[in-house]
Amino acid sequence: PDMVHCESYSARAPIHGWRILPHRHRQLAQLFVIQDGEVWTKVDGAGFTLNSRKILFIPQYCVHEFKFETDTEGQVISFAAGMIRAATDGSSALGGILSRPFTGSLSSPLETLVLQLKDLQERRGPFHQSASVGLAQTVLSLTAEMAEETAQGTPISPRGRLQELDTLILKQA
Repeated sequence: PDMVHCESYSARAPIHGWRILPHRHRQLAQLFVIQDGEVWTKVDGAGFTLNSRKILFIPQYCVHEFKFETDTEGQVISFAAGMIRAATDGSSALGGILSRPFTGSLSSPLETLVLQLKDLQERRGPFHQSASVGLAQTVLSLTAEMAEETAQGTPISPRGRLQELDTLILKQA
């Protein structure tokens, strides 16, 4: 499997009526990049709206859901847990930042990298995976740097997130 995957909202959200139900990922972290439009989201019980030129980072185990305004443009980048571990190896500061959900503004350098990553993923050349991993590590670093500079996001323990998911599952049964 790929260490990193990039996909536009328009590739998946319309299939689900522009709504993604509550779920979590045990082996993935995700970065949502809203280039244009509006998204209502709920992350570990906290609901809020994100609009154009915003990002949302969701670490593994976070319960999250979305309702996209029709035709919202943007990308979701999924990072395998092993890639997150490799990116944070030897950096407790980076690991701490990437262990909690946070939001922020989409900077021009980050947007450029995301679009390059999207292009690499779509072209699927012979070395796209190596190039994608390199770009994805830079995306993670810039994202974490932005989070640290703005001091956004609150640490939430994985155990609490799993308990919340169990509660949601029981409500559906």
